[in-house]
Amino acid sequence: MEEKTMILEERFEKVDGQEVWYHYLYKEGNTEEWREKRVCDWIGLKGIRQDEKTNEVQLDIEYLYGGRLKTYTFSRAKLTVKDIIELKSIGVDVTEKNRLLIVKYLEEEERQLPVENRYRTLGWDATRTAYYASERLSLQDPDEVSIAVYDCDYDVAPKGSSQMWEQLIKKEVIPHTPLLFALTLGFAAPLVSYLKEELDLAVIFYHFVGGSTTGKTTATQLMVSPFGKPVTQEGGLLLKWNGTQNGIIGSIADHHGVPFGLDESSLSSGQDYTKFIYMIAEGIEKARMTQELENRERRTWSGVICSTGEHSLLRKSNQNDGLLSRVFEMEQVNWTTSAEQASELKRTLTNHYGHHGEQFVRYIMQQSEESIIAAYDDQRKKLLEQMEEKDQYTERIIDRLAVITLTANYMKQCFGGDFDVQQITDFIVEQDQKEAGQRNVGQKAYNDIIQRVLQEHQHFSYNKQKVYKDFKGRIEETETGLEVVILPTVLKSYLKEAGYEDAEIILSQWRDKGYLSADSNKFTRKRKAEDDKDSRI
Repeated sequence: MEEKTMILEERFEKVDGQEVWYHYLYKEGNTEEWREKRVCDWIGLKGIRQDEKTNEVQLDIEYLYGGRLKTYTFSRAKLTVKDIIELKSIGVDVTEKNRLLIVKYLEEEERQLPVENRYRTLGWDATRTAYYASERLSLQDPDEVSIAVYDCDYDVAPKGSSQMWEQLIKKEVIPHTPLLFALTLGFAAPLVSYLKEELDLAVIFYHFVGGSTTGKTTATQLMVSPFGKPVTQEGGLLLKWNGTQNGIIGSIADHHGVPFGLDESSLSSGQDYTKFIYMIAEGIEKARMTQELENRERRTWSGVICSTGEHSLLRKSNQNDGLLSRVFEMEQVNWTTSAEQASELKRTLTNHYGHHGEQFVRYIMQQSEESIIAAYDDQRKKLLEQMEEKDQYTERIIDRLAVITLTANYMKQCFGGDFDVQQITDFIVEQDQKEAGQRNVGQKAYNDIIQRVLQEHQHFSYNKQKVYKDFKGRIEETETGLEVVILPTVLKSYLKEAGYEDAEIILSQWRDKGYLSADSNKFTRKRKAEDDKDSRI
């Protein structure tokens, strides 16, 4: 009869920091004895990290190769007999013969080490019960401090003195409304993300337009400073437009409730911003396929994004209605009052930041969702009443602006301070009223085409005067004023060059406003052209 054999007990031993040995109590029949064998060159598990949001586990190992200690991190999913052999490529002493023992050894080490919770994305989690900044903030207990460790690319840990930052705000920001607005815009980021499902609103997107001395970049630094490092260098919350679009999306993706800056659109090589602006404002990347032709999971983001540049993004984009309610452009604003003030702001902000964003989030956490929605509805109503001139975009625009004015009220309640919330509201309304009535894409196109005709008046016959070169139409006097008769091909060319891709939408709006003299259900009518023959014009 064959005697039964088994291993009754086993353990691993690290020998002099050089090798790993395997000891086991071997039983054959009635005989038991301890045996041992060398497993591999020294290897050890140094740490276990688990992502709080994805639950993915990473293992940190230390191993001996070429007489020197090396470190390496890999996914726990690779801790299998099949996959562990891949560590051979980095110098781990793993072979076909010893890989089973190495897996068993690392699993034993894993049981003896604590798991360190980490997170790589900032802002609210999917359930809005936690907010991740330099530490994890809990909605259930706003005063709770989590042991989760921050492991992200952005420098959001508080730096410098909160008192120095507060003194700067009192001295330089509160007295100057544009700067106070920029600061409020930054604090609005967690509120936008918190309300995104209720309001169907992912991102508030502002673009500050102006020359190099207007202080637009300084205002953007101020905007992000409560939440992190306000610079474009590594770790900063200010990104550069001259990066690739995929790179910019990768930088903001999966972050919900943190303000980001996009500095100097003038440096971007992209000529048409339309699709990119849409994607940023919608808070979700475009659909993509995997190599297996399956839909790749689309990354999302939400909050506030503030761009700067010397030119208008809207004028660099296709002229259409959708962008006008998604992008707020602010031109001719002096964000700083002097070069000395700008220098003082930059110097202080780059050395003292990240102190007040978490405090503001804790304040939001202390409010019930019902009270936040009610306060938002109240702000929306007040804004609507204060806006004297309205257009078809007003309702959608107020959806966004009301979050900013609500933020100003919460800032006052959270931090105190001797600033008047109404001054921020008045500033916001003033900026909107500058654009109200001019946001209609048909009206904008009408004004642009009139300007183009005036610039090229020599190609238009006036009072039947002959045009000797490049005839484009006629300008005729009527009882009510001047009428421009223009060739259809010329008009479509003008519209396309001005960024209006869909001429029929423009012409339809002109007809509704009475700007277009055309046959019923058409955009043209028969008129005399240059050769006195009837043509559709």
